[in-house]
Amino acid sequence: MNGLSFGVIRVNTEDKNSALTVQDVGHVMPGGMMCIVKPDGPPQLCKTDEIGEICVSSRAGGMMYYGLAGVTKNTFEVIPVSAAGSPVGDVPFVRSGLLGFVGPGSLVFVVGKMDGLLTVSGRRHNADDIVATGLAVESIKTVYRGRIAVFSVSVFYDERIVVVAEQRPDASEEDSFQWMSRVLQVSPLRG
Repeated sequence: MNGLSFGVIRVNTEDKNSALTVQDVGHVMPGGMMCIVKPDGPPQLCKTDEIGEICVSSRAGGMMYYGLAGVTKNTFEVIPVSAAGSPVGDVPFVRSGLLGFVGPGSLVFVVGKMDGLLTVSGRRHNADDIVATGLAVESIKTVYRGRIAVFSVSVFYDERIVVVAEQRPDASEEDSFQWMSRVLQVSPLRG
């Protein structure tokens, strides 16, 4: 399962204990085209086993942000490029803001959102997954559900993840410390 944090997907893993089951969302709609591009840098096409941002070309897609030419070009006029940097075609794609991959049988899989993506030490983490981990660890008596924030900060040229949770008034400092210790032990940020 660590492959996801490196942006890589493996299909049909033999080790069922470390496998994560992901449900597809179906095929690309008829008449539409889709590609997966690397989330960082130029819109370079991902390899078959890589997770990237889903880009769609369809008559049903948006065309522009009114009055925002720069943002429009970056979002609505994406021309995918090869590993060498040359354009793959001349059809513009629209960035969806979703992370995913194309699996066997051309099925589309969505595994997260771009706006919740945190990159730390070369590994990608989804903020929603970190919040879910915190809530899964006996949080009900220590912190409020829905009052947890996750973000990253730069510390000495490296990114660090910060989790801020509102402590319940009836929870002691010791309860909170024990909760934090358990969250760190099961956190996807380890190893």
